[in-house]
Amino acid sequence: EDGQRDRERKLPVTADTLFPIGSCTKAFTAMAVAVTASTCKIERYPFSIATGSFGPPTTILNTTRAVTSMSASPDGRLLAFTAADATEDLVVMRTDGTGMVRLTNDRFRDRAPQWSADSSTVYFASNRSGQYEIWRVSAAGGPPELVARKEASAVLQPVVSPDNKYLAALTVIPKLQLELLDLSGPPETRVLRDIVPPEVPVPVVPFGWLKDGRLVAIATTNGKDSQIVLYNPATRTSTSIATPGVTHVGFAADRYVFGSNSTAVDLTTGKSQSIKTFPGRGDSAISPDAKFAYAAPATTVTNVWMLTPAK
Repeated sequence: EDGQRDRERKLPVTADTLFPIGSCTKAFTAMAVAVTASTCKIERYPFSIATGSFGPPTTILNTTRAVTSMSASPDGRLLAFTAADATEDLVVMRTDGTGMVRLTNDRFRDRAPQWSADSSTVYFASNRSGQYEIWRVSAAGGPPELVARKEASAVLQPVVSPDNKYLAALTVIPKLQLELLDLSGPPETRVLRDIVPPEVPVPVVPFGWLKDGRLVAIATTNGKDSQIVLYNPATRTSTSIATPGVTHVGFAADRYVFGSNSTAVDLTTGKSQSIKTFPGRGDSAISPDAKFAYAAPATTVTNVWMLTPAK
């Protein structure tokens, strides 16, 4: 029946046939638009080091920004993290999700928050001066203060000693290097110095301090041949504990290193124990007393919106 100028009388199309032409836009009364957005939440899990198991989670925050670099304060009351989208800002809140304070809110990238021993100050890496350096800010809010920098090198991963005397950090140019800064003097005298033991030929990343003043760091080769390095800045000596396959997730209770391979290493004995699979699929943290774990899984949600023209 194609090609007919009159279907009822079955008259064929000829060279003289005229067809009506009109606008088809009037036929569209609505338009469907699919919008994809990422959401993130922070979950709090009860944790037992004795059994290596996690309890049911409680959601303490829902957000549309990615959550990274979570860090629980030494007194166990506060949680610091980076909230990221086009920018990366520092946020502090109570561990039940209340009392949120946005410590930075600008165009810079503020990463890897770590607490002072008295839980009053947050140290972090930021590119606000043009390259990554170590800054600090009051947990109650206020202007950031420059703490440590190194010419022509980014400085990352700050970790402050229990007596607030030393800051360990990771410099990345010309290579990954663990360095130490004495905070006791005036800013103009603060110089980062390399402290990697010569017997450890691979990059060493700091992530905690023991109460006796020793720095806890991990040295890893391709995630396989790893070792925990305990460095004493007073004597400038170190000891190592072999921990094959462990790349750290957290450090807590002044003795446990939690690995991403579902392992907890007791630094007082050097022994490892299995724990349940760490909860969540995103960033994670352990409370200082090892009684709680925090996870920040991210999900992607697609919403379909119907748009209709205004009358």
